[in-house]
Amino acid sequence: MSLERARARGARLLAALAAAMVLAAAAPAPAEEDPAPMSREEFELRKERIAADAVDRAAGAMLRRLGIYERDAQYVDEEVRKRTEAGETGEQALAGVAGVGRADRIAKARRRLLEVHMPTEADRRRVLANFRAVEGDMAGAGIAAGSVRAAIPLIESTYNPMAFNIAERLGGETVKGMWQFTESTGRGYGLAVTRRGAADAAGDTDERYDPARSSAAARAYLDDLDAFDFANGCPAGDELILASYHMGQGNVNRKIRKYGCDFWAWRKDGEHGFGTHSYNYPALVLAGSGLMAELGAGR
Repeated sequence: MSLERARARGARLLAALAAAMVLAAAAPAPAEEDPAPMSREEFELRKERIAADAVDRAAGAMLRRLGIYERDAQYVDEEVRKRTEAGETGEQALAGVAGVGRADRIAKARRRLLEVHMPTEADRRRVLANFRAVEGDMAGAGIAAGSVRAAIPLIESTYNPMAFNIAERLGGETVKGMWQFTESTGRGYGLAVTRRGAADAAGDTDERYDPARSSAAARAYLDDLDAFDFANGCPAGDELILASYHMGQGNVNRKIRKYGCDFWAWRKDGEHGFGTHSYNYPALVLAGSGLMAELGAGR
């Protein structure tokens, strides 16, 4: 969809709101004198001005979300036109120009990790120290430092073996350890699992808290994902493996049947848990892998 079409659609959607805002602005305040009567022409002029302002604000918000400034609108429209003439849909063309391909999304994920999750040098030192504490356990399980697999606990827990969460979407299952295994996945890969809460962690025998045991289970799980028969004959590349680690193979196969093998062409649709975090998860892990290498985790 071009920006001009977005503006036109916004104008239609906001027209009714604008009229209501004009009426509200024209309504007399209880404790004040009645305002001067407004003619039909004045009403229409005021409504058009409010609608135009609202559309401009909505368009500006969209441009900011896409990382595009108003001065680039002409360029965006031209590039969208070229792509649609080449056969892309309007949505695909705008997405391509806005930069949601693999490299751009990984770069954006890296910025998010640095700006939001590890904004200071102290944060980065802490993460690296956490990694050093469990590096031997991962290596013993066959997960090499510097590999994509070794970056999964960065996103899941910042390498904290005692990380604890509750998976509300899974009926309140506990999610524990640096690999953040659910109860069902932990049991499925041979780990002793309890339902004790974070307050009882000191005496908890749950092996999801054990860096060596949980890393061995993660290695087995990731090997199974690497050998998994994905729908439509899709190869088990990093993106599909990481998406499956986060949301399960069944949900990934549903997305493959809907969008195809290219994970980077999938759209957030909210179905089967595919919202913003699932959409960003593979990019975050891939960005995290590069970032950990820069921090010296591979040495």
